[in-house]
Amino acid sequence: GFGAGNYDYYDVVLVAVFLFAKNKLYWLRAFFLILYFLSSTIKIHEGWILGTYFTSLQGGLPIFGNYLAPIATNIVIVSQMVFAWFLFKPKTSILFNMAFFYFLFFHLYSGILVEYRYMVTSIPLLAILFWLPETVPYKKTKNVFPVVFFGVLLLLQSIAIRIPGDQKL
Repeated sequence: GFGAGNYDYYDVVLVAVFLFAKNKLYWLRAFFLILYFLSSTIKIHEGWILGTYFTSLQGGLPIFGNYLAPIATNIVIVSQMVFAWFLFKPKTSILFNMAFFYFLFFHLYSGILVEYRYMVTSIPLLAILFWLPETVPYKKTKNVFPVVFFGVLLLLQSIAIRIPGDQKL
């Protein structure tokens, strides 16, 4: 069945991009980063910003503890919103390498929290899309699908925000 987290749909979004977008590698990379960004928007909530999302769990925030929960959760929000875009930098840049290894660690750590589907979906995609060498140079072409698809994802993501009350419900 379908999962409850946005990460349960990463592969579906990327398969759609693969099937319908031109310049597949570029748009697969872009949508992988867009998914990070969209994931960060649902974390703009007091539970994440204050770290109480994890401190309220029976075991608290694994490894880092409850004291560091607000710092860790805000690092996750900022990294998914901003730092992820450094993956578009050249592989030789320090910013690319910092971002790549941060997200590798992030996905390994997230396996503790959200089980392993996200981890086994994201780590291979991260490696394939950003670590392996490019074989086809990017050529700019007219491509309506990615723009429309991004609009649809934004619309779907905003539904919870538009409904009055607690968006987490």
